[in-house]
Amino acid sequence: MAEFNKSHPERGDDEVFITNADSESYPGVGWKSKRKGVTAYDQKGEPLGTRWHGSFPVFAKQDEIRQHDPKILKGLMP
Repeated sequence: MAEFNKSHPERGDDEVFITNADSESYPGVGWKSKRKGVTAYDQKGEPLGTRWHGSFPVFAKQDEIRQHDPKILKGLMP
């Protein structure tokens, strides 16, 4: 994962960035606490804009991920 997205500007203090998605792929993100953000960014921190039309960031609560597998959380934290 790009370091930029680990500290995504829309990430809440108790959340981690999971992925960029669109309305078609969002239901497949399995975390119960998932939420949609507004602006999706690429690995360099540039907005995706029209490069992936309809994309948005997806975040999930750290506690949910920690309960599932703490090792996963370490890779998602800034």
